[in-house]
Amino acid sequence: MGRKLSGFRDREAIMRNQLETEKAWLRGQLQERENELACMASLSLEVIQCRMPAKSYALYLKDQWL
Repeated sequence: MGRKLSGFRDREAIMRNQLETEKAWLRGQLQERENELACMASLSLEVIQCRMPAKSYALYLKDQWL
């Protein structure tokens, strides 16, 4: 009977270890996706904040002066 309990505990420990490994992997994947999303959001804001180019050279010079 002691042998069965030991086998059960071994399987339980192995499963627990596998779950912890999978959780760590999922956390890593989530962190990567969060970094990618933050980068995309930053780039999107930069694109949105871009101004339309000046339609004439005089307006371009005025913008450069300001």
